[in-house]
Amino acid sequence: MSSNEISIILDNPSGIYAPGSVLTGSVIVLLTKPKKSRRITIHAYGHAKTGFTKTHYHDSKNEQYHYSCKKSYLDFCTPVWKPSNGAEKEELQPGRHCFNFTIGIPWNCLPNFEGRFGHIRYNIKAEMHVSWSFNLTCEKRFTVLSIMEPTIYNQQPVKGFLTQNNTFSSTKFVKAEITLPKKIYACGEQITVSVVVDNHSGTSIESIETGIQTEACYTGETSFSVCSKRKTEHECFHSFCKTESVHIPDGGHDLFRRTFTISKQLPTIADCPIIVVKHFVYVKINKKGIFSSTVMQTIPIILTTASLEPIQLPSKIVIPSVPNYIEEQSMVNSILGMSINSSSTRDIRSNSNTLYPSTSSDFHPSSVPNDFALMETYGAPPAYNELDTNTSLSSSNPNPSASPEYEETFVQKF
Repeated sequence: MSSNEISIILDNPSGIYAPGSVLTGSVIVLLTKPKKSRRITIHAYGHAKTGFTKTHYHDSKNEQYHYSCKKSYLDFCTPVWKPSNGAEKEELQPGRHCFNFTIGIPWNCLPNFEGRFGHIRYNIKAEMHVSWSFNLTCEKRFTVLSIMEPTIYNQQPVKGFLTQNNTFSSTKFVKAEITLPKKIYACGEQITVSVVVDNHSGTSIESIETGIQTEACYTGETSFSVCSKRKTEHECFHSFCKTESVHIPDGGHDLFRRTFTISKQLPTIADCPIIVVKHFVYVKINKKGIFSSTVMQTIPIILTTASLEPIQLPSKIVIPSVPNYIEEQSMVNSILGMSINSSSTRDIRSNSNTLYPSTSSDFHPSSVPNDFALMETYGAPPAYNELDTNTSLSSSNPNPSASPEYEETFVQKF
């Protein structure tokens, strides 16, 4: 060991957690020689942040103005070690020092998100405040999932209707009824899209395209008085797209069905004032002919990054024989979703610090099992560049009356 070091070790190696769960770990300090310190702190924080540039015409020329916003969802800092007896600083001896911590993740934390014009991220930072020297620091990122609660498992089918009438003939039309088994899905689940088509358009239907359309809206503000204080930026992209050949002649009536699995996908975000993410299952019916228009319809859905099974709490708490008070109290409190502080030792300083951040939404003892994030079924939400999508951007609000070209049309308005 050639230098002093500080590191963070999470008890959950994946670093993936659910809102309302508990993040536990240790701050490890390795010292080669005695070092005086004022305190060692752990800082958990997370926020949504947007940033984009808009062009405004001012003073006979176009100028670029930057818009940005930031919304905090987790911000709490507390010492995991401080000098004893109220001293200003104390000397730590050479060796390995371990300081345990427990962080309650508030229920109002939004899932991680990585977009073109914004993101939602969570970090945890350990810092040893050293006298007359640079502080030792270590920072690690962790992930918060969005959870589908057990209370919404029994969902009803969702239907959408598509109609296109011929401008020159009232007897020529295309109608379709689109059915989804439910509205809310978690990553790893399958979506079955059923389309009943009634074709009286005067021409045949040759293909049907289906997939997921994602729309994101970012809000930013600027301090410049020469332009609008608040602006929005939009993007739209499509994933899990597939076009399948069909043949439904004029006067025909047929059923089309496609089932696909939702793998990596950005979660739905509706509770954030600066980032809104919406998802739609789209159905695009392509008719034969050069001048035949395309018929398209969308059905809104909600995507979460994981689902949560109902938890059966034990009817009786079994305590091992002859435990000490700290072990017994810790076991009881862990089942109740609470935590306590344990005393530190002098040779290898170790303590257990409970951090229940104070946010706009109070932290509730979690019903989420502590080993939830160890389940390999779910992973972190994908980064923006990991999505295999067709993307279109818009600097203004989506225009539903625009041409029906797929990549450039927003079907829903924010």
